[in-house]
Amino acid sequence: MTETIREFLIEGKKYKEEELEPKVVNWMICKQEISQSKQRHLVEIEKADVLIDYYDKQVKEYIEEKNGSDSKSES
Repeated sequence: MTETIREFLIEGKKYKEEELEPKVVNWMICKQEISQSKQRHLVEIEKADVLIDYYDKQVKEYIEEKNGSDSKSES
C-alpha cells in the first residue's frame, strides 16, 4: 500500500507535509477548509440571486397583467 504525501503550495513554492511544523500543516488545512466553505457559500449566493430574479419577474408580470386588466375594465 502506497502512502500519499501531502504537499502544500505556499507563496508559489511546494512543501511536503513532513517539511513543515504540525502547526503550519494545521493552518494550511484550516485555510483549505475555509476556502472550500467560501466556495460553497458563493454557490448558494448564486442560487439565491437566480431565485430573487425569478420572483422579481413573477411579481412584475403579475403587476403588468393586473394593470392591463384594470385598464380594460375601465374602458
